Formats: sequence, C-alpha cells, structure tokens
Amino acid sequence: MVAVVSNLIGGQHLHLVGKAWRSGLKIFAYILIIVGVPLLFYPEALMKLFLHKDKTLYALVERDVRLSFYAVWVYFIFDGMTWLLGGILTAAGDTKFMMKANLATMIFVSFIPVYWICIYLKNDPYLFWPICTGYALVNFGLFYWRYRTNVWQKLSIF
Repeated sequence: MVAVVSNLIGGQHLHLVGKAWRSGLKIFAYILIIVGVPLLFYPEALMKLFLHKDKTLYALVERDVRLSFYAVWVYFIFDGMTWLLGGILTAAGDTKFMMKANLATMIFVSFIPVYWICIYLKNDPYLFWPICTGYALVNFGLFYWRYRTNVWQKLSIF
C-alpha cells in the first residue's frame, strides 16, 4: 500500500487513493477468508494440534479457546484494515499521527485493560483477545477518521 500510494501521490493522482484503498480491502478479504476457515469452522482441528494427548484439558479449555479464535479473527479484520490505512498515511508522511494514535490506544485500550482485567482481577486469560480486539477497533477508528478528514492530503503536497 505504501509503494502504490506513494506513486499516486508523486504522480499527483490523489483522486485514485480511494481506489487503492478499496483494492487493498478486496485482497485483504481473500486473506481473511483463508485465515477464517480454520479459526471459525475447524477450531477443534487447531486445538487438537496443541492438546491432542490431554482429553481433560481439552474439555476444560474448549469453550475459551473457541471464543479466543473468534476474537482473533475479528482482531485480524480491524488490524488489517488499520495496516492498509497506515500504508496510506505513511505514504503521505503522516507518521507522527500514527505514532501517537498507536501509542495511546496501545496503552489505554490494550495494556491497561489487559493488566487490570487479566492480571490484577485474575480473570481468565482468554479475555486477552477480546480486549485486544477492542484495541484494534479503536485504532482502526482513529486511522479511518484521519483518512476521511483528508489531513494526510495536505501533508503529502511537496
């Protein structure tokens, strides 16, 4: 995404950046399908790779691991779209915003809640992925907002 959008910006074709974004989403959708099939439809096959000898442990963690797999897949959706938008913002030179947004969301939406809920309150570790999914969603929201405000276009004019 960075290379394509950099070329579009250099060629003064900012009107085509949206098309690059949509093309990136289409390619990413195929990747999500490939990753989603085992995570969503065959989670037991993945679990058996790690828990194949211990039937008791498998029975204890099956529900939690399934929920984690769903959360991981949703996390991939928002994180992948964030990376696509990050490519656009990077190509435009809007890296300070990306650094600040990533740092803020990582600390306040991921690290502190994970520490508080999983470590301090001693909740189940499977809650890690749903919390991180919230982080990916907020991060995507910030990046998408920045993309939609077109501030990055003003930064990309040399």
